[in-house]
Amino acid sequence: MRKFFGLGNETPEEVQAMLEAQADAIKEDFSYTRLFTQEELDEKKELQVEMSQKLKRLQSEKKDAMAAFKAQIDPVQAEVNELLDQLKDKGEQITGGTGFIIFDHEERKVGTYSPDGYLIEERPMRKTDAKQDQSIFKLQKTGTDGNGDFKIDMD
Repeated sequence: MRKFFGLGNETPEEVQAMLEAQADAIKEDFSYTRLFTQEELDEKKELQVEMSQKLKRLQSEKKDAMAAFKAQIDPVQAEVNELLDQLKDKGEQITGGTGFIIFDHEERKVGTYSPDGYLIEERPMRKTDAKQDQSIFKLQKTGTDGNGDFKIDMD
């Protein structure tokens, strides 16, 4: 079979007319690969280089933009997570604050209070707690001595 049907100096329309006249059958909706000329290949290679450079530049810009968005998103995400934790715990975690431990000998319990006076945790008193409670200075549970000062007993 010939690589090219025609003499080489015909127009595309003339080649098609010759093919129609010589064909035993004609296929409609037929797909095939048309080979490029060397000039077309060179143009495609040049276009591919340009498009690769453009793609690389756009990917770099995308990376920079994503980093900028991440820098904006991260603090908001951290705050959202903190709020979710606070809602789940129905409170906020305080670190570095002061806790006040109070021994209740009558109920045999130990309570820890916040500086605001709220009971934070309560547990049964242990034997080691009774020893820790033996101190030189003890505050009387009666409160004040009348003028707003706490009474202190010295054993």
